[in-house]
Amino acid sequence: MEEKIKMVLEKIEKDYLDFKKDMLALPSDKLYDCAYKIHSVEEFYQILSEYNFTEETLNCILKFPYKFLLHIYSEWLKVDMEPPNTKRCTVCNQLYIPKSNRAKYCEKCRKSVWNRQKADYIRKRRYNSRKLKR
Repeated sequence: MEEKIKMVLEKIEKDYLDFKKDMLALPSDKLYDCAYKIHSVEEFYQILSEYNFTEETLNCILKFPYKFLLHIYSEWLKVDMEPPNTKRCTVCNQLYIPKSNRAKYCEKCRKSVWNRQKADYIRKRRYNSRKLKR
């Protein structure tokens, strides 16, 4: 286990040093635009350097084929950049601001889903009424 921890820490450090080298190669105007990315990756590096990994986590990190810190950053952006009080539509997966706590669909999908559900209800009702008459 100690050997795996050492290998993971080396991989994370290598990813961090590669990232740092790439950032230092950028011109100063581009470097300013990457300030949030630089700060976030440094934070991830510091947290992971002191983290107590499980055996399963160690295996996943060692098998991970890409730069681990940049992958964590891209996943972090998905969570960090979503505005508060938003949901994802269950049909089209777009972000929307719900009008109630029970809302599942965005405005575009809401009408089509409502029409489809209404048609299904009418069809079922018509079928059941014919069943009773026979």
